[in-house]
Amino acid sequence: MHYVYLIWAFLFLAIPQHLRAQGGMLSMQELQDSMQNNPKPVLLMLHTDWCSYCALQKTQISKRKHQWDGVYLASFDAESKDEVEFGGKTYSYIPQGNKTGTHALALKLMEGRAKGYPNWILLDEKMNLLDSYAGYLKLKELDVIVKKLTDTK
Repeated sequence: MHYVYLIWAFLFLAIPQHLRAQGGMLSMQELQDSMQNNPKPVLLMLHTDWCSYCALQKTQISKRKHQWDGVYLASFDAESKDEVEFGGKTYSYIPQGNKTGTHALALKLMEGRAKGYPNWILLDEKMNLLDSYAGYLKLKELDVIVKKLTDTK
C-alpha cells in the first residue's frame, strides 16, 4: 500500500515539472534573433511558474504550434529576474515584496489592458503592440487570433 502512495506522490510532483516545459516556444532572446532574420507577427504568452492555467495552455499549444507557421510563438515569464532588452530599452524585475514582483516588460506589455495569466500579447512584424488577451484560451480561440495576426501582414 505504501507503494501506491509513493507512486501517486511521484506523479503529483513530476507532472507539474513536465507541464512547465517551454513546449517549443521561443524565449525573448530567440524571438528577437529570429525577428532580425525573418520578421513575422508574434503571439507572445506571458506566464508565471505558479500559474496552473499557463502550464495547461503550454501543453495544449504543443499540439497546435506546427500549424501556425505564419507567426512566431514565444513565451516570457512575467516574474523573470533577468534583464531583457526590447524595443531598444532594457527592462528588469520590479520587486513588490519579500519574494514577489513583476518584470517591467510584462507590465509594459499589459499596460492599460486586462491583466492576468496567461496573457497573450499580439505583436506585428515590427514588434509593435497590436492587442492582448488575458486568461486561458481554447485552441479554436487561439486559431482565430493567429489568423488575425497573419491577416495583418
